[in-house]
Amino acid sequence: YAALPGMLKRKRGHLVGVASLASYQGMPQDAGYAASKAGMRIQCESMRVELRGTGVNVTCLCPGFIRTPLTDSMEFDMPFLMEVDDAVRRMVRAIAKRRRVYSFPWPLWWAIKLGLRTPRCIYDAVIASQSNQTVHAKRKQPRSTEVMHKDQG
Repeated sequence: YAALPGMLKRKRGHLVGVASLASYQGMPQDAGYAASKAGMRIQCESMRVELRGTGVNVTCLCPGFIRTPLTDSMEFDMPFLMEVDDAVRRMVRAIAKRRRVYSFPWPLWWAIKLGLRTPRCIYDAVIASQSNQTVHAKRKQPRSTEVMHKDQG
């Protein structure tokens, strides 16, 4: 918001918000995170429409799981877990192309889109059963600190 008046005055600029694929669909044990990311996605959407024709672009990035200290704290395997460098390259490319919304990686995005079209009673039952299995599963994916140590060794 602090930079917006200058962008409007110059009639050019680019606002970028980082939401998450979690912004599209709530998951168990994830309500606060998903809600905050949904708020960011909707804010970007609203600003994009509001700023139309001003020369100020708005991009909303919605990544899936990225190996970071945040995902290190998760005790389950994350589908399509990306390395930071890969995610950053994708984000930079989307910003350069002035994408309105960029949701990635595509296999996880398509799974979420399918979930959005699934009747709620079926979706709830499937997610609840997967959530129960996840609670008892041991994480097999390395954490970011383990990857860094492996790369340095």
